[in-house]
Amino acid sequence: MPQLNSLPGAPANLFLDFDGDIPPSGGRMDYPWSLDDAPGFSRSEQAFIRDTWAHVAEAYSPFNINVTTVDPGDFNLPLRTLHV
Repeated sequence: MPQLNSLPGAPANLFLDFDGDIPPSGGRMDYPWSLDDAPGFSRSEQAFIRDTWAHVAEAYSPFNINVTTVDPGDFNLPLRTLHV
């Protein structure tokens, strides 16, 4: 999985989740994104992830936000409001 960041250290992150997650018991299953349903990410899938990240990062470039593919690990952090 490419680990991409558009603005490390920004006060807010927009996490693009391509690899899914196995939730704690009782949670909703979040399946990984895939073009071919094979395990892992092929070169073409990695290129698609990079291209998608680049387009989203460009769209959010006027704002002080980091567009990332790096899982923050803790989604229970306080929410931040972006004034645009």
